[in-house]
Amino acid sequence: MKIAAKIAAAACLLAIVSGFADAQSLADAARKAEEHKKSATAADTKKDAKTVYTNKDLDTAPESSSATPSEPSTPSDKAPLVVSPTIASDDAYASERQQARKALASGLTQTRTRIATYTRQLETLGTMCAPESYDGLSMRAAANHRQLCNQRRNEVDGLKKVVDVYAGAVEEQARVKGILPGITRDLLKEIGWPLP
Repeated sequence: MKIAAKIAAAACLLAIVSGFADAQSLADAARKAEEHKKSATAADTKKDAKTVYTNKDLDTAPESSSATPSEPSTPSDKAPLVVSPTIASDDAYASERQQARKALASGLTQTRTRIATYTRQLETLGTMCAPESYDGLSMRAAANHRQLCNQRRNEVDGLKKVVDVYAGAVEEQARVKGILPGITRDLLKEIGWPLP
């Protein structure tokens, strides 16, 4: 039993001693790494401080073989030219707009109808839920009135979402038919969209 205790004590002592050796080697390694980092930073700083660029350094840049400084550069024949679709005159714009109005007639009519419904409901809500409408009501009646106003407000918000869906459908229909987005936006503004 005494022998087992001595062996265990020796093993513990050996573990502690080897732990100190590892700790010393880790500390040495950290110190060496820090010194290396400092010496590398100092060398970079000295190198940067000594580097001076002059106009001669800039003149040695490779020149482009396609154009000299006195000649303006021209686009190569291989590069595709991107031309945005534009309408040359007011007459052409009016013509495009008229064609778009015909192509989108049903969608614009449905959207206009939804906008009119939304506007009427919003005006009714404004009158019905105005602060003056609460005058002379009991506490209970005023609470019921507020609840009704909140319910109507939610319905009007739903109508606004429906109008936005219809307007989005008109925009998508215009995109599919190749109508310019600016013309589509103008037509939608004409009927009162986007909503306030």
